Amino acid sequence: MQVSSPSGLFSSERSFYHAFEVQQFRAPEFEVKVERSAEAPLLYGDTLQADIKASYFHGAPMVGAQADYTLRRQDSPYRPPGSENEAFTFGQGGSEWWMWGGDGDFGGGGLYRGKGIGFPRPYGSGMLVRQGSGQTDARGLLSVSHLLAAVETPWGEKTPVPPAGPKSEDPPSASTYTLEANVTDENRQAIAGRATYVVHPASEYAGVRADRSVYRAGERARLEAVVVDVDGKRITGRDVQVKLVRKETSRAAVQENGSWQYKYDTVDVEVGSCALVSADAPVNCELVVDKAGSYDIRALITDPKGHKSLSKHPFYVYGEDAVVWQQDQHRVDMVPDKRTYEPGDKATVLVRSPFDKARGLVVIAREGIVSHYPIEVKGGAATLEVPIDEAQIPNVRASVLLVRGRVDVPGAPPGQDLGRPAFAVGQVDLKIEATRKKIALEVLPEKQEVAPKDTLKLKIKAKDAAGAPQKAAVAVMVVDEGVLSLMGFQTPDPLAFFHHDRDPGVSLYDMRQFLLAKKDPEPPPSPAPAPEEAPTDGLLNGDTGLGMRGAGKGGGGAGYFGGAPAADKAMAMPAPTAPMAAVVEEHKEAEASNGPMKKAKRQVAQTATLDATAAMSQPISLRSLFATTAYFNAEVAIDASGEATVEIPMPENLTSFRVMAVAVDPDQADRFGSGEANVKVRKPIMLRPSLPRFANFGDKFEASVMVDNQTSEPQAILVGTRGSNVVISGEPTVGVEIPAGESREVRFPMAVDRVGTMRVQFAALSNGGRDATELALPVHYPATRQAFADYGVTDASIARTLKVPEDALPAFGGLELSMSSTALTGLEDAVDFLVGYRYECTEQLASRLLPIFVLGPVLEQFPIASVSDLAKRQALGAEGSRGCSRGRTGTAASATGTIRPAARRT
Repeated sequence: MQVSSPSGLFSSERSFYHAFEVQQFRAPEFEVKVERSAEAPLLYGDTLQADIKASYFHGAPMVGAQADYTLRRQDSPYRPPGSENEAFTFGQGGSEWWMWGGDGDFGGGGLYRGKGIGFPRPYGSGMLVRQGSGQTDARGLLSVSHLLAAVETPWGEKTPVPPAGPKSEDPPSASTYTLEANVTDENRQAIAGRATYVVHPASEYAGVRADRSVYRAGERARLEAVVVDVDGKRITGRDVQVKLVRKETSRAAVQENGSWQYKYDTVDVEVGSCALVSADAPVNCELVVDKAGSYDIRALITDPKGHKSLSKHPFYVYGEDAVVWQQDQHRVDMVPDKRTYEPGDKATVLVRSPFDKARGLVVIAREGIVSHYPIEVKGGAATLEVPIDEAQIPNVRASVLLVRGRVDVPGAPPGQDLGRPAFAVGQVDLKIEATRKKIALEVLPEKQEVAPKDTLKLKIKAKDAAGAPQKAAVAVMVVDEGVLSLMGFQTPDPLAFFHHDRDPGVSLYDMRQFLLAKKDPEPPPSPAPAPEEAPTDGLLNGDTGLGMRGAGKGGGGAGYFGGAPAADKAMAMPAPTAPMAAVVEEHKEAEASNGPMKKAKRQVAQTATLDATAAMSQPISLRSLFATTAYFNAEVAIDASGEATVEIPMPENLTSFRVMAVAVDPDQADRFGSGEANVKVRKPIMLRPSLPRFANFGDKFEASVMVDNQTSEPQAILVGTRGSNVVISGEPTVGVEIPAGESREVRFPMAVDRVGTMRVQFAALSNGGRDATELALPVHYPATRQAFADYGVTDASIARTLKVPEDALPAFGGLELSMSSTALTGLEDAVDFLVGYRYECTEQLASRLLPIFVLGPVLEQFPIASVSDLAKRQALGAEGSRGCSRGRTGTAASATGTIRPAARRT
């Protein structure tokens, strides 16, 4: 829980957080999903068609339920999946690869990490673009549609909000839309659901990169490009227009609001271009960069439907008048020949070196060094062959460190030592399938729907990776789906838990970063120039910039000598996690004091009549056995036949139960499996009571019961109630007509009769079926304890008048009166707290014992609470002495009430 205080005269705005436990809950009776039937990717100009689907866990759709929804848009970079695409930049908004933050890498941020997956940081702000409400139809659906425009108009405004910054003709970037819905049942239970959808500027993206991130003026930059669809699959034969743009920034001193400051202006200058045609492998061209500054590679493509997509990748060029970084940031690209491997395969990895000739070291690691050997690169490329074995499941890392000695760089500016010794690092994680470790576990209920109290027959089958029967030890759980939905609980997957990605445990390190630059002879001194203000903008501040580490992503590699984390799979930004704002006032319902809820829009003509003979012939039993966990058995054994059968007596909840099973091979403890199935417990006519958790004596309330008609015809249903320790002030029976597949609420006014346990029974009678259920709730004393004290001095008799509270109930409570010649009699509660304190650290023991034994003489004359007994005090002292002596230091109290130092343990 977060509580915020607004800023005021003496303080700024502050936020406070507090956590609390929820120990009582009401299990949800239905679920809400937001679904989109179409599978094609969404583009700007398309219409988002989504359904808000509400259905009871017992399988029936929620008809006529109130649904409120919001649709929000969040700008988000998008990176197509696939390790072979990780070295390229897609779209316009993502952070550069060398700026990614994380565990030990450089750049200070730029990557949002969640649940082991890397997401580029969000940019821009979320926007509410649509909100509304409605009622679910006969299928439990409420449809929502929205035209996806590149520039959206915020909800409630008339003017679209243009993108920030100068006006541009560039295609838009990707964004994420979040549709969130809140559905309320007639018994006032509200459940939310949501879904996120990525909207693309085109159905294809261009990926672009340069062979280096830093060039010297006059060098030729090698620009590479690929084209992929939104799923990361390479597209061939697509025209790619590549432009090289230099960002020229100027600044001028201007006066604003009475003060002088710099104003910056940046313009894009096109310095080169080339036309490429995409292929399975990256295509490339070379362009000369003849001036220092910041550059962007811009790759523009057009998909088959005419939508354009633009990708930008930055790099930097230095010269005599520009900042010189301490070292070029070279990387080694490592590209595996497959995405995943099986044990016994031999992985072939292409090593793409930034140096024409280099020597280095190859390290294969998985929680330590598996193997290492030297490598020599000629012509800028080499290949590695990595044997894959079963012990390396699920991953092994291949890393390469290449070094190059000092070289001469013709035309290098004096004092910059561009030919100094250099190194480059790359790495790639080779994924290994765990199929050999998997037990294929099938959970096969005999029926998908059962009645309350029925016995569910469950067959469990286990097979190994080759499809042969498999022995297994299985744990089986049957749990209410409504309770699982509260926690977002997923069926455990022991295979993924025990065979998770392993850290390499190895870092590559190179000392060449500490080499001092070679100094040229100093030129003769020249006249001092006029003072000029030091530059303060951009990359001229200290050693900010790219740092000294070589890096590269395998398959784009991500390597650096300080030990690199595994390459993250990037994707669209996750949906905003803020709760849905309230969008519609609470729906007001006209209801009778002793009848069912009535809604004009849901009234139907009377078409059903109650046939007493047919209704009374329907079977009925009183449902009272409710359990959120219907079954748990940790020792179901599957023999060599690969099958086992379990019979489960089901409770009487009208809901959906998830049957979960997890398995381990008893002979080979590294093989695991899991499976699940769903079983619904339902009846043709169902009652779902909704009562308070407890009541106090004197309370009055309306007991709500939802009546469901799951037959194929309208039913006239007679609903009645009775109970013990309850007074029903209205009619105990109510007739209601319910169309096929729908539900109605019926209310009965009730009052508490006496303290104890209230038991309430509900019953429903119809031609299509009968149902009855019983609930119990505690009725508490409506009492609070109050204490008052009076004191004074007297040498004769004295009278005091006690006033009874006006709202006191005659049947409850009482008066306890104690008198004493000392105020110590008011310490009972405090002493009981000290004696009963259950934490046994030395500090707590001393805090408990000191006041008790200091007051030893007083307690002989004025007994207080439980320590009035001398024997009890002696036992307490002996126990405290033993407890204190077990600590390192402390104070021990003797049974006589004196204090002595405790023994020090060495």
